[in-house]
Amino acid sequence: MERKLVFVTPKEGTLIDIHIANKPISQDIGDGYDKKRSLIIDFLHPLYLAHRLVDSNHTDLTQALDKYLSYLEEKTTKSFMLIDPYADVFEMNVEVNKFVLNILTSISLFLIQVDKLIKNQFGKKSEEYRNFELLRKGLHKNSLSYRFCYDLRNYSQHYSIPINKLAINFNLNEPPSITATIVKSKLTDGNYKWKSYGLAALNELEESFDLIPHITNYVDIMNQLFSFLFTTCESVLIEFNVVVRNILDNGGCHHNNRFFFGCDIKENELKMDTEEIPYTFVKKLEQYVLKLDRYKTENQQ
Repeated sequence: MERKLVFVTPKEGTLIDIHIANKPISQDIGDGYDKKRSLIIDFLHPLYLAHRLVDSNHTDLTQALDKYLSYLEEKTTKSFMLIDPYADVFEMNVEVNKFVLNILTSISLFLIQVDKLIKNQFGKKSEEYRNFELLRKGLHKNSLSYRFCYDLRNYSQHYSIPINKLAINFNLNEPPSITATIVKSKLTDGNYKWKSYGLAALNELEESFDLIPHITNYVDIMNQLFSFLFTTCESVLIEFNVVVRNILDNGGCHHNNRFFFGCDIKENELKMDTEEIPYTFVKKLEQYVLKLDRYKTENQQ
């Protein structure tokens, strides 16, 4: 298959110019490009999608909590006794439970997807899979939040909602705070059979505790796993960017133009099969990892 760079530049109004490179990319460049593109499309793209679900759900939770705190602070300017738990807090509890369930479910999906993706891309006996499992198992062993939240997802999926009560805390001369309360005895009184690691983690916790810090820790561990896998592939992404930039420069295309490959283009015909170049996705992925790094740095201060 012969591939030529095609790029589009906007003109005045609704018009565009379509530019087609004079020469196709060489076989050697194409083979190197395809190998790197395969890693991006078959591994990094679905990995990013799975992690973005986790990140998006966690953002929804934090934004909802911030919104509720602002509402409570405004309403309690005169007195906390103006808060009606049934009118003001019940719907908050519904929303927070919803977001927590979304986070737990998306993390479970992320872990399943990651395991499958690494095996398919590198092999079950590969160094990449072995190093990832070493990191994941170490995080699982050392994090009470990981062990508890992993089993809490199963509990929530098959038995009951996770948060028993959304408590609003008021202290004199301080803004209100929200506690997503879990009562340990309510989790263990029933027919749900906790996994040994989940039950052991639960037994280390107080009888009544706030779930939100554990959710935050759990999400942070998924961020660590995602960043580790990105770092594993980073050298390939650097090489891919260099190859694409050379193709663009040789074709006279600015990096900000819309561009793609036209395949087996016939002379004097604009009808063509096209192949997308995932260059903008790689840029988006790099920015996303930087965002996760900033989030980690801000939360360590």
